[in-house]
Amino acid sequence: MQKVEEIDELCKRYFRLYDKYIQLQTSLQQSLKSGYWNLARSRHSGVRIIESMIPGSIIPQRVIQPTTRNTTDDATISSVGALTLQDNEDSDSLEVNNVKAKSDPLYWFGYLAPPQLRRCQKEFAQATDIAVDLANIKIQMAEVQARYQELRNSS
Repeated sequence: MQKVEEIDELCKRYFRLYDKYIQLQTSLQQSLKSGYWNLARSRHSGVRIIESMIPGSIIPQRVIQPTTRNTTDDATISSVGALTLQDNEDSDSLEVNNVKAKSDPLYWFGYLAPPQLRRCQKEFAQATDIAVDLANIKIQMAEVQARYQELRNSS
């Protein structure tokens, strides 16, 4: 009887995760759509890149870090846990042509970057956050599926 209740709880959890996954997919779609729309609008405003401000190598402002955890079955297996999005400490400031430059790519367009470009950057940063959340939910869904299969096969 306890096994049946655990299977029921796993099914409920899986469908809650699936519902959240669908909601996040919709949010991701909206963020990307809005980001690309604002990017297209900013291109028509005649913005030019200040070439002297572009660094030789681009350092990301944010980095996705997987956390690992050890699961013990018969042997110790290292598996991927949740993903985290962290600010990159190396991207605080860059040196371009012996001048300290801000690492924010909006400054490549001068200090008066168009508002559409700023909104575009915000939308794509939000899309990155949502993509990490989607990956974490997908990992949780896989764990629930594995536990469900394990319970089904043991009965």
